[in-house]
Amino acid sequence: MAVSVGEVMAATRCWFVLDTVSGQVAAEGGALTAPLPDSRATWFAVKGYGVYEAGSLPDFDEADGTVWELRPPEAFLRLCRDISAWDDAHGGTVSEKLGDWSVTNAESWRAAFADRLGCWQRMFTEVAL
Repeated sequence: MAVSVGEVMAATRCWFVLDTVSGQVAAEGGALTAPLPDSRATWFAVKGYGVYEAGSLPDFDEADGTVWELRPPEAFLRLCRDISAWDDAHGGTVSEKLGDWSVTNAESWRAAFADRLGCWQRMFTEVAL
């Protein structure tokens, strides 16, 4: 299973928020129709729905909610692609067996990329999905 940009944002608590809008929220055809039809954001976090790249939001009717406009830098998105590729290749589990002895170590992408994730780590989250 590929690791999503939203999962990495949640793990680091780093969301790159441009603006937050609360009120009536709706999406159609992959884009927000209310309240942000002309946003500069490249990603959106929608309370109750998740984190989506601009143009790929699921359709939902107008409802009371919160939208965070997000704009992660290319370096962060590159890290997310590297993490996703690593997770697809490794699956997080390494098993060894020698005679009657066996061990299984589950290495997570968080451990494998801890050195690169550190600079993005925040103490408190800006987005409460």
